[in-house]
Amino acid sequence: MSATPAVVSIGANDPWNAAGVGLDLLVLRDLGIRGATVLAGVTAQGPGGIRARWPAPPEAIVAQLDALAALRVGACRVGLLLDAESVRTVAHALAKCDAPVVVDPVFSASRGGRFADEAVVDAYRESLIARATLFTPNAHEAARLVQYAVETPADAERAAHDLLGFGARAVLVKGGHVDGDEVVDVLADGSGITLLRDRRLAVAMRGTGCILAVCAAAALAQGHDVAQAVMRARHEVRARMLTAIELGGMRVAR
Repeated sequence: MSATPAVVSIGANDPWNAAGVGLDLLVLRDLGIRGATVLAGVTAQGPGGIRARWPAPPEAIVAQLDALAALRVGACRVGLLLDAESVRTVAHALAKCDAPVVVDPVFSASRGGRFADEAVVDAYRESLIARATLFTPNAHEAARLVQYAVETPADAERAAHDLLGFGARAVLVKGGHVDGDEVVDVLADGSGITLLRDRRLAVAMRGTGCILAVCAAAALAQGHDVAQAVMRARHEVRARMLTAIELGGMRVAR
């Protein structure tokens, strides 16, 4: 294991470890970085979608974070939060965090079902986006946050700019859900907007958003800036999509 400080993954589980905190630990292990976890919720989901979900009590989230007080933290990655109280609890805790924070909002499951009601979306706007060094919504998540359709790269540029207004230092609106032969991700920060283009791969895989976010957090923990972290994370996602395996009717990261 390298001397890179640990990355803390805050979010919910996926019993298959095809997403969520379990997948984060697998990816961090592959990168040679120590992972730590704060379980903010439990889900029962799989190839058929979401069966059940249970948010952790706020005091359980806080106690887990407090238990990591002696850990040398290089970055935090925030994933699935199941209710508005969890969002506010994590936002309040991260106000005291000096390490970079990557926030990846998860509003629905790729295999079907919605995680986030409007109270959750409001809580992101009101408290959690402002804690993000890098905020990484996909087009559908960005659309719910900005309250207009995000269906083209131009829409994504507008959304990225508007999401900066909620206080994030940088925003990456991911273009995988936008139609076109290319995937166009839009990175916005205080210096402007950058379009990141790649040929669309003819494969799908669960957990791509989790992998991108945790890889970006790992790169930030290693001392890279946001733009470098995003480039490294995007490369890792594409590499894992090309080597994904079939598991229970899903394509998942190896």
